[in-house]
Amino acid sequence: MTKFKEVLELPVDDLKARREILEEELSLVVSELASVKITEEVLSQLKTELNDLPFTQLDLEWDFYPESDDEGGSVYYPSDLNIKHNGKLEGYGVDDIEDFPVKVKSKYSESIYDYTLRDVLMEVLCDYSSDLYDYNVYSISIDLSEAK
Repeated sequence: MTKFKEVLELPVDDLKARREILEEELSLVVSELASVKITEEVLSQLKTELNDLPFTQLDLEWDFYPESDDEGGSVYYPSDLNIKHNGKLEGYGVDDIEDFPVKVKSKYSESIYDYTLRDVLMEVLCDYSSDLYDYNVYSISIDLSEAK
C-alpha cells in the first residue's frame, strides 16, 4: 500500500528539516492506519451483504466542510463523497453506486436496518474525520474481495 521508508535519515543540525521529515512519515502512517481501520469497519458493517455485492473494490474521494464547535473553532467532516467501483449495478434497481442498498446490523441491538452504501461509508468516514483532516487524507481504496 503505502511506501514507508525503511530508515529515516534525519538531519542533525536542521530542526525544521527534521520536523518536516517526521511529519511526512507520520502522515503516511496515519493515512495507512486510517485506511486499514476504515476498511475493517466497512467490512464489519457490510458483513451480511459481502457475498451479494456486485463489486470487490471501492475507491473513495472526498473534501471536507467545517462545522463550528462549542469553543468557537471548527471541526472538519468529509463531504462530497465520490465513490468509484469495479462492478455492474444492473439488476439492483439503482444507477448510482451511492444509492446501492445494503442491510446493516445495528451496533446497539440485534436490529437490521436498510441503508445505502453512501450512508455506511459517510458514517465510517465521519468517525475518523479528525485524523483524515489533520493528515490531509482525501482518498482511500477498500478491497472487499478478501472478506468474501
